[in-house]
Formats: sequence, structure tokens, C-alpha cells
Amino acid sequence: MVFFARSRDLLPRLLSGLLLLTLIITGLLVQSQAQAQTAQPQAVATSATTTMFSWQDGATVPQPRFESQGVFVNGKLYVIGGFISCCTQINATDLVDVYDLASNTWQRIASIPEAISHAPVVADGTNIYVLGGYLGNNPGGSTNHVWKLNTVTNTWTRGIDLPVARGGAGAAIVNRKIYFFGGAVRTAGVFDDTDFGDHYMLDLSLANPTWVSRAAMPNPRNHTAAGVVDGKIYAVGGQHGKAEESANQAEVDRYDPATNTWTRVADMPIPKGHTSSSTFGYRGRLLVIGGSINGGTSGLASADVLMYDPKSDVWMKLVSLPAYRKTPVADVWNNKLVVTTGGGYGQTDTTWIGNLPDSWESNGTMPVPLGEVASGIIGNKMYVVGQGNAATLRYNLTTGSYSSTTTLAQRALRGNHHAAEVINGKFYLFGGLDNNSDGKVQIYDPVSNTWAMGADMPFAAGASSSAVINGYAYVAGGIINGSTTTRVARYDPVANTWTEVAAMPRGRNHAASATDGSKLYVFGGRGPGSGDGNNVANGFDTVQIYDPVANSWRSSMTDTTIAPLPQARGGMGKAVYYDGEFYIFGGETLDGAGAVTGNVYDRVDIYNPILNRWRTGSPMPTARHGIFPVINGGRIYIAGGGTVSGFSQTNITEIYNPGIAADENAHLESNGQVGFDSEQVHGNTARGQWSWQTRNDVDRPGFSGNNYLAVLPNTGTLSDTNYTTMAPQLDYRVKFTTPGTYYVWLRGWADSGGDNSVHLGLNGQQSSSSDKMTLPIFSAWRWFRDTTDGVPSTITIPSAGVYTLNLWMREDGFRVDRLYLTTDVNFVPSDAQLTPIPTTAPTATVSNPTATNTATATNTPTNTPTTVPPTATDTATATEVPTNTPTATTVPPTATDTPTSTNTPEPSTTEPATNTPTPTITVTATNTTTAVPTTAVPTTALPTTAVPTVTETQTPTATVTVGTITPSETPTATVPTSETHQVYLPWASK
Repeated sequence: MVFFARSRDLLPRLLSGLLLLTLIITGLLVQSQAQAQTAQPQAVATSATTTMFSWQDGATVPQPRFESQGVFVNGKLYVIGGFISCCTQINATDLVDVYDLASNTWQRIASIPEAISHAPVVADGTNIYVLGGYLGNNPGGSTNHVWKLNTVTNTWTRGIDLPVARGGAGAAIVNRKIYFFGGAVRTAGVFDDTDFGDHYMLDLSLANPTWVSRAAMPNPRNHTAAGVVDGKIYAVGGQHGKAEESANQAEVDRYDPATNTWTRVADMPIPKGHTSSSTFGYRGRLLVIGGSINGGTSGLASADVLMYDPKSDVWMKLVSLPAYRKTPVADVWNNKLVVTTGGGYGQTDTTWIGNLPDSWESNGTMPVPLGEVASGIIGNKMYVVGQGNAATLRYNLTTGSYSSTTTLAQRALRGNHHAAEVINGKFYLFGGLDNNSDGKVQIYDPVSNTWAMGADMPFAAGASSSAVINGYAYVAGGIINGSTTTRVARYDPVANTWTEVAAMPRGRNHAASATDGSKLYVFGGRGPGSGDGNNVANGFDTVQIYDPVANSWRSSMTDTTIAPLPQARGGMGKAVYYDGEFYIFGGETLDGAGAVTGNVYDRVDIYNPILNRWRTGSPMPTARHGIFPVINGGRIYIAGGGTVSGFSQTNITEIYNPGIAADENAHLESNGQVGFDSEQVHGNTARGQWSWQTRNDVDRPGFSGNNYLAVLPNTGTLSDTNYTTMAPQLDYRVKFTTPGTYYVWLRGWADSGGDNSVHLGLNGQQSSSSDKMTLPIFSAWRWFRDTTDGVPSTITIPSAGVYTLNLWMREDGFRVDRLYLTTDVNFVPSDAQLTPIPTTAPTATVSNPTATNTATATNTPTNTPTTVPPTATDTATATEVPTNTPTATTVPPTATDTPTSTNTPEPSTTEPATNTPTPTITVTATNTTTAVPTTAVPTTALPTTAVPTVTETQTPTATVTVGTITPSETPTATVPTSETHQVYLPWASK
């Protein structure tokens, strides 16, 4: 009392100060940009950590050896023959040792009848085939012998001899067909190796198989390795002649058994041979372990573990072996990589076991925590900047180590919330928030280690979305002076100039964006009504797609062919496109559903634009926002970000691998039936002058969806011979859970009897029960299932799994709209069944308003709504279609077991944020909508002003008030500090 009595105006000042302090603290909890970096708390997350491979010693081999052959069968690694060193002579051995992974023990079994080295091996079920090789002590002569080991009976028998004698060849098995290629001819006792590229195939499924010639391997060589990924065979490295010290090869060639053709793919990072028994495909990747590289007097042993990603055609180095190994035997079983025998320059008995877990791994530490980051990969280095430190960090993708904070030059404008792209080997930052970075372009050159400024953006924004398409950078939306913009601009990095293009339908900030190579996709984000400025909000679930060619946008708000983001949110930083899918990670929310402690997300949402389908990936070990995922070699790197909504930073770096999307992307059979549009294709192979082309001809109306497929040109050609390798082909992956016989229906169009048939098969094989499907009716879309012989077209599914349905051209000019498979012999699809046939459990949605041109306007609306008690759900998806004068009818959503969580509809001006469950209501409303048409702009001369947007004014004829559910507040948590670097392995399963 005495204190306050000294000044009559001190109490109001103190109260004002306390109020101001409260507002400041509250603002810090919800604001995602830092006002004073050094004065704010830095939340750093804790996460479980392991180390890639975590190499452990296994039991030693009973017989040390090198140049052996080996492969896994039923959890046991068979090591066959090879060399053992003795005195001055390198001797061959016929011993066979078997490693039991489960018990970590070795067992000696029946010896191979001949002491062989340099022979490739393949496993066919429980049988192992040893193919060719060199017989006897070094230098042994090449042989054409084939030996088969029955691992069940432990007996050896002579197989069908090769047509030629070869040692150091490559071999692989696909669909019970053995492929043998390359290698050298050598005379016993003489190093007179002569390389060959000839190639032979043996079909084990035949009653009396014989070797047949196939297309020769390019670049004839020996000591070649082979691995199989997705039915394709890869011939990896090798050497020329005897020159192991200087003639190792980096070349990698891919063989397609379906077309009998070879294709050169990306070379290995270093020339390498002697990996015949340590190269293999595993879960969509190719692994090459150890081997011999150029140097020394007889080659240098390597400790490298290389991984090749066929989808991106990129090689990467993984964690090295504990020591150098030339000619090891290595293979994987149940996520365990076993490496044994081989040696630096002689024999060894060492066995190593590497753990390949189905989880994220740790392998390093960021030197400083960063939030609201921007990242880019150039070569095998990732460059990272962010909020919390001015440093430019460099991360080595091979070693998993970061540079120090002072190694690289710092950017001139230390902002945050940059959009970022890599263009022509340079790291570009577009716009940003704070420190005058709004609308600025900053360019880092890793070669000179310098930053430079580019031309300013046309609008001074930060937290924008971006992507590079055909060499141009597109930057969309973002925040300008505290408000979200719809403006979009295109940047020419060569001319260093900007051009404004069509504006976004809805302005967004903190969204995730990426490109499929032709269009810009913007997922979710915040905007007017839910996070207009740089403040935490629930955001939206909209998906917006920009087409640079048409200079136009599509949005899930108005286009039902675009499925919205399953969970509305912002703060995802960047989306990643890989193998036909978009990956969206993490994010933050104010009080949205599904968030973890700290109001951040660990979810991974994956979108397939062809199937228009979302699926869920393995969740992030550490939920975060303000991240910037980038991809290299099929691995997605996610550095920094915050573990608490708003201002938050971490030093975590996690690496996610998409793995194999074949099963997840397959059309899903349910209860013996599955259907899909023809353009929902997983493979489209053109051959000769013909190809399956997307069409939507107006003179053939009535097709479902937006398009159909036609095999063109129409020249009157008939393909009935060798069509599986000669005719253009469509592939559809289907995941079957119900084995049995399926009747195949096609919905097609034929102009005449000269273009009314098509071939159908399974897994690349022709079938007499489904070839020559023939449409008997012309000039109309019709369902049909019969072949030319008048019998139903069928395929047989022997067991549950993923199969590939194939369509081949029989007559050019044929058109296909839909496919339907059913086990019901009596089922007949009708033309009424044109809506997409669901291949997953349906999601709860709100249907689009039904537009009509005859709506009657009235000045005295009658309020006659029918209100049903609300059903609490966070799964309704709001969509809207602007029309001239529509009558909008909202249909109640149907809750399902696989809901899609979405947000409320957005009017064009005020967009209130809410997570209130949507009640079931039927409301009649009259809308007055003014639509400003958008004129298509040629790509060569895009306008410099934004395309006008659609203005929507709604005047409802009825007002209904329903109860709302207020979500309880989740306290913001402070997360303890840790310094981890997490890696998701490429072979990790879903």
C-alpha cells in the first residue's frame, strides 16, 4: 500500500505493463517467426536412435576362402567353392558351408562335385544353380557345367550345360527363367581371358528346357555382377580381361526380359568388379557390397556399400563395411545383411551382420538447432539454412556429417520461411520473413562458396510455395505485410527476370508444394480465415494445381476429381514427388485433430494423382513443423524444424525412404471384384510407331471420367505374333485378396471390324483364356468380355498378392475406357456404372452443389430447413462449385471406417477456422455468383498481371443454428533437448 501510494499513476502503468507482458508471452507461443533469436527458448526433441547397419560379428566360417559363390535360401546362406590360399599356389575348393542366421552357426554339407570359382549362382525355390565358372586351381579353365543343389535333400545333380564355357559371368533369375551373360573364356593354366557379351536364357518352367539365345550384353566384360529389381536385370560393373588393377568398369546395363532389350543406366560412382556374389536387389533397390577397384598391382579391395535407386537413376554410398572386402559373399534375409568370406588380398573367415530395421535411424548431429528451414541437395551434399542461426550448413549424404557453422558463407538477408529450389547447381532462396528478406532472391554457389542476389520477386512475400518446371521457378502465394496473397510469378534463372501468371484460387501460406514435372501442386496451408498472417492456425485441406501450359488453376474446392489433403494443416514446408506420388510430412495446428503433444503432426500423407488416392506412410519418429523435405537417390531428407507449434527449433535430421509403392498403389480387389478407368495405369510402353494415347474426342462421347486411351496411329495393322514384346502395352497393378478365376470386362469403342480387338494377359505373359478380346458392336461405348472364340475372357489368380494385368494392341485404333474384373460369372456391368468404382473404403464427403440454369430468384425466402441432430465427426470434406445461379443442396456425409479429415468450406473473403464437427443438415440456399472467365494464355507470352478470380456472393434462404463442440485446449509442451540424426532405411517396410 505504501509503495502504490507514492504515485497515483503507477498502478495503471503496472497493470498495463502486465497486460503487455501477457500478450507478448501469448504471442510467442503462437507465432512461428522469431523476433529476437537469442531471447527465445529453443525446444529440441528427444527421439530413439540407432545406427545404420550397426555391424556385428557373426560366427566365423569353418573354411576361410575368397572368390566363392553364395546365396540365401530359407534363412540360410550357402557359401560354395572358391579359392583357398596355400603356399605359392591359389587352390580351389569344393567345400560348401552353410550359415544359419537364426542360430548364428555354420554347418558343412555335401561338397560340390567340382572345385569351382568365379561362377554366378541363382536360387529357384529350394534349389541352387551354379553356372559355369573356372575349374580347379588358379588359373582354372572356363567351363560350361551347371550344377544344381537340392537344399532339402542335400544332394548335387548335373544341370543342363551352358551353350558356351564362361567364367566370371553374370546371372539372374526372373519368373523361373535363368539369364546368363558376359564372362570370359580362359585356357586352364593360362591367363588368356577373352571377354564375351553373349547371353542365354533357360526356362525352368518347361518340361524339357533348353538354353536359347537372347540379346547380347553391351560392353562385353567378366567379373560382372547381376541383380534383379522389379523384374529387370542389372549387369553391374566388371572388368576387361585380366586387368583388375586398371580395367574395372563402372558401367551398369539394365535388361528387360519382356522386350529382350538392354538400356544403359547411371554408372556406379567408381569402377568396380568382383561383386558377383555380393550384388542383389532388395525392396526396390540394388545393393553392391565391397569388390575390387582400380589401383595397386592386382586391384584394390573396397569397403563401399553402394545403393542404386532405379526410380531416380541415382547411386548413393551407404555406411561402409568394417574393413575392405574383395569378392565377398553377401545377401539379405529378414532385414539382416550378412557379409562373409572374401578378403583384402586373400582369404578370410570373418562374418558381419548388418541390421536393416524397419524404423528410422540416427547417424549424426546438426551443429545448431534450426527452425523454419530451407534445404536443397546438390551432388551428394544437402545445404540447409533456417531460423535460429545465420549459418549455411552442409550435410554429407554419404558420411552423415555436417559442416561447422563457420565453414560456409552466410546469406546476406538472414530471414526465414524461404521458399527454396536447386537450379543449375545453385541453391536459390525465394522471399522470406524478417530481416528484409521479403520478396528477395538469394543464390548460393557451392563451387565458389558465395551468396549473390537475384532479381526481386514481383511481390514481397515469404512463406510461399514453389517448384521448378522446365527450368523455370514458380513461386505462389505467401504472406505480404501480414496478409496472405494469391499472386503467382515465374522466374527465369537464365535471364534473371520475373513474369506474373494466373493467381491462385485461394491464397495460401505455410503450404507444401512440389511438381510432377509438368504441374505445380500446392497442398493445404493457411490463409484468410485460418492463419492469414504468420500465426499458428488449423489451416485448410485444399489441393490446388497449376498448369503452366494452360496458365490455369484447378482446386479440390471446386473439382471433385482432386481429393483433398486428409488432414487440414500448415507448416509442412515442402512436398516431395517420387515414383508417381507426392509425400507430405508433419505440420502444425492450433487445435486440429490428430496432432501430438505440442500441436504438431508426425503423419506422412502420400497422394497418387493418377489414382486420385491418398494413403498413409510410416509416421515421423519426431513430429515437426517448419521442415523442408528434399529427395536424393530415393531417400527423403528432413532437417531441423520445430517440435512445438509456433517458435521452435531442433537439430534433428531424419531420412525417410518411400520404399516400394507397387503394393500401395495397386488397384484393390474386394469381395471378388475390382474396377478402374483405363487411364489409371501403372505402365504405358510404346513400341514401334504405336502407343496408347490419352484421348477425349468429342465425336466419341459417353466415356467415363475425363479421358480414355486409344492405340494409335490407326493404320489397319493386326498384331497376333510376339505381341508381348512387339505391341504397345498397358500395365495395371492389382492387389488381390481373393484367389480364383476372374472374368475380365472392358468398356471399349471400335469404329469398325478392323479395330475392335485387344490382347489381355497377366504378369507379362500371354494367355489363351484372355487374348483376342473382341468388341462386336461398333461406334458406341460398350462393355464386353468375350474373345474371338466366343468364350469369356478370364485370368486365374492362384493366391493373394499383387499381379500386373496387361493390355496389348491387337488392332490399332481400338479404344478402351474402363476395366472390370469379377469372380461372378453372372455379373454384367452396365453403362450406368460410369462413376469411379471404389478401390478403397470410401471417405466421408459433402457432395457438390447441383447447378441449374432455371433457378427462381425470390425476395422473400421461406425458412423451412430440416435439421437432424449433429453427428460428431472430423471427416467431412467441404467442396464448392461456382455456378451462375445455382441451387445448392448439401447432402449429409456418411461416416466410414476410413475417414478423410478435412476443414470447413472457404468463402472468398472471410474464411473462419473451425474444427467443429459437421452436423447432418439439409439446407436450401440461393447463391449469386459472378464468374469472370479466364482466357488461356500461350506459354510463350504469359501475362504480367494475375488472372481475375471468381467472386462468390452467397445469400442463403434459410438460417439454421446448431450446437457446436468446442475442442479442449492442449497445453504447449516444452520438449527436452537432444542431438540426433535419424535415417529411414531404403529397405524399410511400410
